[in-house]
Amino acid sequence: MCWTVSLDDVDSLVMYAESPTGSENERVWFSLQPNNQADTSGTSQDAAPEQLPVLLELQAIDPFEFSPTTLIIPANTDVTIILYNQGFLEHSFVIEGLDIDTGRLNGGETTSLTINLPRGTYQFVCDVPGHTEGGQVGTIIAE
Repeated sequence: MCWTVSLDDVDSLVMYAESPTGSENERVWFSLQPNNQADTSGTSQDAAPEQLPVLLELQAIDPFEFSPTTLIIPANTDVTIILYNQGFLEHSFVIEGLDIDTGRLNGGETTSLTINLPRGTYQFVCDVPGHTEGGQVGTIIAE
């Protein structure tokens, strides 16, 4: 698949493709990257390409799930994560070992946070008592 998106539209664009089964756990999320083959006439060859925002969506689902469970992000880049609490239970998003925490969201609430992580692998959890132990965990790979 290939899309061309104008820079005016990137802030409002969120895309994913569903698997043929329609399972939310099999969605493939897309982040926008600069088109390095863009016309550079009239610009300096040494100018850095414009950095486009990286935006990911994450769902907290009852009883104890995140979807998706693995997020692959560019290292050393601001990435905004939008957390949707799709359930009725309270949920949160905490990256273990770092001071990154959305706080707790009631069912139906949404929040966002921007992270910037060095290269590495990180675990995120829901810190509501019993949720981590129940399997509400995920992995962030910053590469």
